[in-house]
Amino acid sequence: MHKRQEQQKLYHDKNAHLLPPLSAGEQVRVQNPTTKKWEPSIVMSQASSPRSYQVTTAAGNEVRRNRRHIRPAPQPSEAENSQSPSDDSAANATVGDRLTSTTMLSPQVVELPSEGSESGIHTRSGAQGHGGFHLPLITGRCLL
Repeated sequence: MHKRQEQQKLYHDKNAHLLPPLSAGEQVRVQNPTTKKWEPSIVMSQASSPRSYQVTTAAGNEVRRNRRHIRPAPQPSEAENSQSPSDDSAANATVGDRLTSTTMLSPQVVELPSEGSESGIHTRSGAQGHGGFHLPLITGRCLL
């Protein structure tokens, strides 16, 4: 039995790895246990239990979460860094202010094809498709 357990441990350890540690004040995403969505939060400190951290959510709640339920937030691009407020105002900002300022998205313009274009319908593989077969709509009388 011990040999089988050692073999199982060997296979597990081949792909297992430690997640990098997080520092206090780091902006992260925390998985909501009920909705399973990743919400913005800030790491407050490392908890006493292994691989756990105290984090403050956007709603202002301080919760303890395991490291596997915490992801580092995406880093802002250089263009966003040049527009960021000064260091003094960032230090005085509340957690909610810092979370909302990093989670705002810039609007994107999507061009739709004009109605006169002859693009037609294409399948996912790129083949030319047709509009499909539709029965004519008959109103006002029953056929039975």
